[in-house]
Amino acid sequence: MSISNYLIEKFFQGDATDEEKQQVMEFFRNNPEKLAQYLTEDSWKDFAPDIRQGAPTDKIREAIEARIGEMPTTVPVRKIRYAWRRRRTVARSVWPSRRK
Repeated sequence: MSISNYLIEKFFQGDATDEEKQQVMEFFRNNPEKLAQYLTEDSWKDFAPDIRQGAPTDKIREAIEARIGEMPTTVPVRKIRYAWRRRRTVARSVWPSRRK
């Protein structure tokens, strides 16, 4: 099975269709030495993630929202009141302690 360089480049750029992806992946499974030509040491050093694709956290959020519905972006937080501590402090300063 032979495959065009154009299709391989399209695959690595993320522009291939699902059918084309399957063809390229099958080609590389059958010809691992051809894959080694594209994955050189320099290609690892020059790698930059594709910003067109969302971050993994975005993909995870989308998957969760698809199953359970949209999640709120902010979560309400209940304020804890420490008024009882202030009253206790004032009470101790006004009334002397009976402990000795």
